[in-house]
Amino acid sequence: MVLANLSLLPYDILRILTRLIDGAEVVHVLSTCKTLHVYLKDDAIWQDQCARYYVTDRGLFSGETFFFIYSEVVHKYGPLLGLWASDNPYRGSVVEFRLDANAHGITGEVWQFRSGLSAAATQSRHVPNLPGYHRFVTISLSPITRQVQTRWHSYQDNDDSVPFESADRLLSFHVLSATNESQYYYHITGSSRLPDFPDPDQRPWYDDTRGLPRVQTEPAPMSSAVNPSFTPCCPFLYTAQTEAVKPAALSISYNDRRFPDVHAIWGLGAHIGTMFHDLRSFDLNGTIPRPGPLFLSRFYPLRFPSTVGDNPADDGWRPSTLEGIWLGPYVTHGTEVLYVYVDEAAREIRAMKVTGDMNVPQGAVSWAFRLEDRLHPHELPRDADGTRLSFGDDQDPLRTYRGWGTISGHGYMEELRARTNVYACVASPDEIRVIWYDLDPTFAPRYKRHKGRDVASETEDQYACIRRPAGW
Repeated sequence: MVLANLSLLPYDILRILTRLIDGAEVVHVLSTCKTLHVYLKDDAIWQDQCARYYVTDRGLFSGETFFFIYSEVVHKYGPLLGLWASDNPYRGSVVEFRLDANAHGITGEVWQFRSGLSAAATQSRHVPNLPGYHRFVTISLSPITRQVQTRWHSYQDNDDSVPFESADRLLSFHVLSATNESQYYYHITGSSRLPDFPDPDQRPWYDDTRGLPRVQTEPAPMSSAVNPSFTPCCPFLYTAQTEAVKPAALSISYNDRRFPDVHAIWGLGAHIGTMFHDLRSFDLNGTIPRPGPLFLSRFYPLRFPSTVGDNPADDGWRPSTLEGIWLGPYVTHGTEVLYVYVDEAAREIRAMKVTGDMNVPQGAVSWAFRLEDRLHPHELPRDADGTRLSFGDDQDPLRTYRGWGTISGHGYMEELRARTNVYACVASPDEIRVIWYDLDPTFAPRYKRHKGRDVASETEDQYACIRRPAGW
């Protein structure tokens, strides 16, 4: 028999084989007979499993064995490690989970950008800010009880995608099942569907190689109607079932919420752009809307390619090396996160918003240019200050293109959306400059590649639970 032969394998070969399967499969294999069961708690085997999640030092978890670390922490929470993007309406958010020696475990942080682009907040309104990292949760092993302890950290900020700590309610991680709910914005002129996030047909930022944490899975809430059954006097957001299916996702939420089968409505009133932290759904079964359960943001694994960009001055420059996470400044909204990728079919470079604003929300393409539309220096508008700011006097080595950008009025209503002309310049392996020529020829934002963090160089405000990078 195969299993009998497997039990006769030398230990070194057995260890190599266990590296090829995940922890649950290791347990199944080593539980098939008494001979293999001897290795069930072999620390070297579980060291290999922990290494999949970059846990290589037992000291990170109070010196426990790798078997204990994997079974109590890594198996359940290891898939959290990395970046996640939420579907919070319009704005979205990015959260990051990383191994943290100071916390003796896993730390979860939300990316927070300083509001606005004032001179005090950044070197120039043309340059994006690096995010600050607000700690909101730590997961560690108690050295006393040897149990997993999850500590939620509250702080005062304007990001609403991660719930605040509450004295009488505990937060927890959940997995929400797949859903076909899409978000709509209702205005007196009608309803407009917001970009699906993720879009089933175009989601280059979604990392399908990562799994979800092994926590409780719950059915996603579902709306009961396609259109709201009442006409309010102010704008609001609602969800409705569509053809677009979104995959299962991580949720960070209160433990005592309920999911009634109602149409999810969030009354935002006149301050729609600033009241997301008060987001509520409403039960429309009655004539007057009644407050319903909290809206549950869905967090999806965000791809972070370890791409090294090519020098755009080289003849062998490859457009695919632009793919990755980029940061860009927007005049009235501050720094936003984008995912730049190549649409091979259209031969087009696109920058999709991972975080957005009330004009152009997450999931929309901010700007794009076709590789066939490369320009020569003499074809650029010489009268624009933005041209000189972006391209300078020596424009020969730069790759410049004619492209398009997305603009919209407040709310991203269909009748307010439009495309405008832009000029894009690949200035270096890690910088793209874009002139929104028809809007403001003097504004030449520089989009910069996010290449990861240097945690050692960051400064920490322990009282505010925030770490700030040194700068570009």
